[in-house]
Amino acid sequence: MADIFIAYSNKNETIAKKLHDCLVHQWNVVYDYYTVGDFTEFIENEIKISKCLIAIFSEQSKESQIFRNELLFAQDCGIPVLGIKIDESKISLIFRSISYCEFIDWDGDLTYPELNKLRARISKVISPKSPPQRLKHVISDKIPLPILFQSVSSFETQLPTHEAVEALDIFKFPSILVSAYDLEEREEYNQKEFIENIVTYKETGGVILLDSGSYEKHRNNNKSWCREKFHNLIKSIPFDLMFCFDEYDLKQDIPELAAEIIDSVVTDQQKTSVPVLPIIHARTNIDGEYIFDSLPELVLEVTKRLSPPLIAIPERELGDGLQERIKNIVKIRALLNTLAYYQPIHILGTGDPIVIPFFITAGADSFDGLEWCRKVVDRDQHRLHHFHHFDLFSYQAEYADSSVTRDAINQEGVKFIAKVIFHNLDFYTDFMAKLRKSTTNGSIRGFITENLPKPIWSELMNKLNGILKI
Repeated sequence: MADIFIAYSNKNETIAKKLHDCLVHQWNVVYDYYTVGDFTEFIENEIKISKCLIAIFSEQSKESQIFRNELLFAQDCGIPVLGIKIDESKISLIFRSISYCEFIDWDGDLTYPELNKLRARISKVISPKSPPQRLKHVISDKIPLPILFQSVSSFETQLPTHEAVEALDIFKFPSILVSAYDLEEREEYNQKEFIENIVTYKETGGVILLDSGSYEKHRNNNKSWCREKFHNLIKSIPFDLMFCFDEYDLKQDIPELAAEIIDSVVTDQQKTSVPVLPIIHARTNIDGEYIFDSLPELVLEVTKRLSPPLIAIPERELGDGLQERIKNIVKIRALLNTLAYYQPIHILGTGDPIVIPFFITAGADSFDGLEWCRKVVDRDQHRLHHFHHFDLFSYQAEYADSSVTRDAINQEGVKFIAKVIFHNLDFYTDFMAKLRKSTTNGSIRGFITENLPKPIWSELMNKLNGILKI
């Protein structure tokens, strides 16, 4: 028995197939591709036993008598009808009472907001047969999951911002996070070259996530940084995604704080055509201490209203200690999986290669961190060490996949800082490729046990037994 029947003009079959493929994991979906025997009899039988009909409205469907008959027959049978509209044509007067979602520019992207809205509407009629599938990418195939954005910041790193972007571009690391705060002209760094290097990075295919600048504002105690400056400076560079300006009254109850976060996203979205992502900060009590227990409910409330490509949470606000943070990600994921669609989670400030695999297992999908330009990584143990202890790990140049890295480490005359940076970037490129493959194949446990130090993963798995499913 079909849950959903898709009605469409045969000229819109490509869209019908894409819609079928997006929904079939959670519902039994039929369209006339499955026709066997008499066409009319098949259609009537399938509509009668379906629990919902989705109509694809278009200029072509207005001209299709078969499409019209299918909708009228469904209505006569008392079958709920939901619609999607794939062009600018007006829906025929007789069907204008049918609610619909706007799919005008949809290309099959599984994180398309209107697709999530449609899933939510379907779930009110028919409960999904399974939780939503973990996504392999967001924004079509532009951003693969899981993903690490290497962060660039003017605060306490080994590289000036313009040199950091240049190094990431030379190495062709695919995704970076830059702060709008650093776009403002200041004496301590080269703002013009910073912007030029960002433009070059984007032109050569890099994906850029723009941060609101709150991190640098608070670290530098700069009270002049505000939303107005943020809006003025985002015009300076190209980018693919943007975090909202995240200054909220964290002492509010969940409904009020959720409304403030949503308003911030809506306000910032008016200034750009790229997706604006919410940052969810944990609520605080009157003493300014974080209330971790209420965070999952807050994340769910904001997600239901926005369905963003990513929803961000600062790592430090997930709890005290790694165990508590993992437990809270598990709780957040469990709540989000009650929705009819998969909501990817971004964890702010997490670039530790030991932590990332456990957070992915708990349900997170995306990360950013400054570890690549603050520490040096031991490729054998995946541990981070003091930046100036690189000499202990220079022998690991033989592991490098990149000739750029091997040359940088082995050649005389190359600056020490360049050796460390390229050593780190080579590691993170290989690390994320293997981690993404393991996540896709469902073999994350194998990745953890093969790559992380046994005393660490063994101890953590024992403590999280029954909570973390590996």
